[in-house]
Amino acid sequence: MSVKSPSSSALDYLFLHSLILFAVMSRCCGQGSIGVCNGRLGSDLPSEQEVVELYKSNGIKRMRIYEPNQATLSALQGSDIELILDVPNADLESLQSDATQWVQTNIRPYFPATKIRYIAVGNEVDHENGQTSRFVPFVLPAMQSIYKALSTFGLQEDIKVSTATYSALIMDTYLPSKASFKDMSFMGPIINFLAQTGAPLLANIYPYFGYIGDTEHIKLPYALFTSPDVVVQDGEYGYTNLFDAMVDAMYAAVEKAGGPMWKSLFLRVDGRLMEDLEHLWRMLTLITRI
Repeated sequence: MSVKSPSSSALDYLFLHSLILFAVMSRCCGQGSIGVCNGRLGSDLPSEQEVVELYKSNGIKRMRIYEPNQATLSALQGSDIELILDVPNADLESLQSDATQWVQTNIRPYFPATKIRYIAVGNEVDHENGQTSRFVPFVLPAMQSIYKALSTFGLQEDIKVSTATYSALIMDTYLPSKASFKDMSFMGPIINFLAQTGAPLLANIYPYFGYIGDTEHIKLPYALFTSPDVVVQDGEYGYTNLFDAMVDAMYAAVEKAGGPMWKSLFLRVDGRLMEDLEHLWRMLTLITRI
């Protein structure tokens, strides 16, 4: 996939409104697509229809939204843009027993004209995070409930149910092959559910936080894809950048939890390390090769 320079209007929206770039990758297919997370917090935002037109004019084929937004779901109809639809953490408890009404309200009126591909049930729920730990008991039941509701309408194969996690749930990440989930009692059953339903684990990958949290050992070129040499050697694999290492650490953790290595991952990439457009588009080019 070639990377085009964005128009000025695209830059205004992508940067001024802080949308975060992501890639959906599949090791079985060897292909990746670039998308943009569409956050709606801010002032003077373009309309939902203008956002969809901006995606289309820049060849962006995938979108993530952080909660059901009826205007966005309507604007996406017929656009051929694939969607990841989040269920906010605050809604998990109410959905753990029955999600039929949620599916009736947020899925059935729009699908298939709106190409909803994944539902991310909860985002970065972490037993060690004081802000999200209280949601831990609700993630898997809510996933199961939404899957059951989708199955009622015969949509369980068209729309995959997952959750979005991140690297803070993994330990021993310096050597990717050694990585594993810290709390297997939480992540193990989730990985088992994903394996049974044929869904990928959705993962947010943040090289910025990896770098800023350990600048003594992680050098900026390693985080910015600019290191000319291998920085981390892990058996037969040599890593010249932090992003690849973090992705492989996530794959290794999934495999140790009983999930197949080839399953797709959703990756949300934090752009705060990008010092200029040259760095940003270099990063996008490298993401597409994975």
